[in-house]
Amino acid sequence: MPSKNPRTRAFLLERQVSDDLAHLGDVPRDVARLLAEHRSTVNAIQQNGDLTPRAKARLVQDSQTAAADEIRDLTEGTQGAHEALTRNTTTALTVEHGDTHEQLLSEMKLQRAWARTKELLDSGRATVPEVITNAAAAGDSATFDALRAELAHYQRASGAPDGSIKAAHELLAQQEEPLLAPDKKLARQTEREAEQRRYFAGMALAQAREELGGGAPQPHVAASHDELLPVV
Repeated sequence: MPSKNPRTRAFLLERQVSDDLAHLGDVPRDVARLLAEHRSTVNAIQQNGDLTPRAKARLVQDSQTAAADEIRDLTEGTQGAHEALTRNTTTALTVEHGDTHEQLLSEMKLQRAWARTKELLDSGRATVPEVITNAAAAGDSATFDALRAELAHYQRASGAPDGSIKAAHELLAQQEEPLLAPDKKLARQTEREAEQRRYFAGMALAQAREELGGGAPQPHVAASHDELLPVV
């Protein structure tokens, strides 16, 4: 039976996600190593004066095929790691309502919170950012639950531009995080870290596929915003 202690759940979540996060973070380095080895192999083949042009072409193709197979395996591993991270963080962020009576009370509380919030927005007495920051200042978790459930739908129905909806979502996540239980706070942090690592892993893999498919060698494979890893 899952623990009801948020700190225990945070500890268990950290154990669940650590390997998959590490895998995503390692992909750009693995790609850098693979491309360096492939280039070294190709260079050695081209410099070998004992080989005929046909033999060189065959060996270069063999090296490209082997490297492409490794890139395919890395791609599948990256997808699997990200899917596992998504499952674990989604489970951690799922609101727990307990039994039927507790669930009914929770839903009523959410409905009341949204009714108050919607009245403020409809009347113009508060803007979306003001509603969010006021809820944060008051430590009002019920209003945050209501905003997460209803705000985006409300904004779309009101004709808000996509930029405003995205900005509200980001502000909501930022302002709510200090109020979250340890396991949910870790889940949010893990979501952000996973998306960043998946981005750089995907970029590195795409660069490798392009080069191995006959494109020009890429000068660097980025592992993060602050780091460029040389592959030669």
